[in-house]
Amino acid sequence: MLLTLTDRLGDWNPQLFRELKGRVTRSKLLLATAASVVVQGLLISANSNSTCTKYVDSIVSRCVEYHWEINWQPLFISESIILMLLLFAVGVYMLVADIVREQNRGTLNFIRLSPRSSQSILLGKLLGVPFLLYWGIAIAVPLHWVSAIAAGIDLGWVFSSYLMAAAFCSFFYLVFLLNALLLPAPGKRGIAGRRT
Repeated sequence: MLLTLTDRLGDWNPQLFRELKGRVTRSKLLLATAASVVVQGLLISANSNSTCTKYVDSIVSRCVEYHWEINWQPLFISESIILMLLLFAVGVYMLVADIVREQNRGTLNFIRLSPRSSQSILLGKLLGVPFLLYWGIAIAVPLHWVSAIAAGIDLGWVFSSYLMAAAFCSFFYLVFLLNALLLPAPGKRGIAGRRT
């Protein structure tokens, strides 16, 4: 079953298959999952408070029962901001760093000369390079939905914000990818540098 899925992925978009094969390992998936869970836990603890509802009478009063309350609207807003910043900043960084790494290794020309269309190569890069980032964000989406529902925010608005974020990310990813592809590789001098 898994082999047929990977074969289909390799037939559909070999560049995406190549990117995923080089990046997705069990340890990296566990690390991305753990990072996402830890950040969500920190956000919940930062946007919650607890009050003591029952004390034990002794020499030193000790609380035995707490009332824990989460402030859902600030949690939703802070998680939205963090998710968008991660998508824009970390995603752009990962894509540009990958292109520079490909240029330095000399494998970028091999990719350019492949018989696949440029759209297929770009789609493979856009989906494959930041896959672990997408994975960590996908793990954070259920808490985002729960906080939106608890804060009384319309889920239609949340889905439309996801679509807008996907459109903006696609635009910025493509702009920065094309910018990285058009600039000369570091350490290589252009025509103006040879004249001097």
